[in-house]
Amino acid sequence: DLAPTRRGRHLMGNLRELTINALPPLLFFALVLCTWHGAVVLFEIKPFMLPSPLQVASAVGANLPRLLSATALTATGALLGFTLSFAFGFLVSLIFSQSRIIERSLYPYAIFLQTVPIVAVAPLIVLWIGYGLKGVVAVSFIISLFPVIANTTTGLTRVDPNLLDLFALNNAS
Repeated sequence: DLAPTRRGRHLMGNLRELTINALPPLLFFALVLCTWHGAVVLFEIKPFMLPSPLQVASAVGANLPRLLSATALTATGALLGFTLSFAFGFLVSLIFSQSRIIERSLYPYAIFLQTVPIVAVAPLIVLWIGYGLKGVVAVSFIISLFPVIANTTTGLTRVDPNLLDLFALNNAS
């Protein structure tokens, strides 16, 4: 008959842990919302400058189908762009790992292009490709391509020498 007591203690422990972990962020979020609403009311901030949380929630509710559609488009474009950048970046990294001359010639440009802010390139993408799925895929591809190249090249070219010796001992190709 100790099982119900153990279950009760286990449930109380889980409830206590949930309270300790979840309550502070929820309370802080409520504090931020109250402060935001209070500041809008107290300082009489115009809605076009800073809408209240209630106005934001109302706008979200009124535009929910459009927001969900845009979210789905963005998520699809981001996943497609990352998939393309992974495939292309992996192939480029394989070429870099097989030829030191090509790596030394092109890798610095890959690193340099990684530092270009997307905000500087986004207007050109919109002009060349347009809005919509193609633009999202292009931005996602550009953002994720160079980290894929840099990290995959590093992983393929910086192998632990002890592992190379182990492979040589086992006649691995």
